[in-house]
Amino acid sequence: MRRLVVTLLGLLVLAACAPPPKPFEHDDSEAPVRRLPRDKIELAVSPPRNMPPEMGQRVAAALAMELQAYGIVAAVQPATAPIQVSGVMSTRDADPGIEIQIDWRIDGAPKTQDPAVSRTRARPEDYGEASERLVSRIAHKPHRASPP
Repeated sequence: MRRLVVTLLGLLVLAACAPPPKPFEHDDSEAPVRRLPRDKIELAVSPPRNMPPEMGQRVAAALAMELQAYGIVAAVQPATAPIQVSGVMSTRDADPGIEIQIDWRIDGAPKTQDPAVSRTRARPEDYGEASERLVSRIAHKPHRASPP
């Protein structure tokens, strides 16, 4: 029995001397060295015309961030990009509150027949305060082509 314990201790000591296994380690000397491409802005969003300037900047920034969530490298104008998104806002009375409509146009991409339209209903006080909740709702609204 004593001999078995001594043998096991001897094996344990030998095992402790070896470096531990590293299954996820790889040899970098064989991997080709290359630079990762820098993100280039693919799309620039301008604040919608006819919208209060501060609110327009926030809507453009929120829309650019929403597009980035889908893997599109977007920024707010005056950034230079091959594709430019611009919009024109209009409002009208709605029950209850107001309806904010933005006709979005895309320049630099294949032409679409009609602008994409987003409509958002809001309380007058949300529009007057340019609330963050309203800005977020406008930017996250699904955009679709308007009916003929």
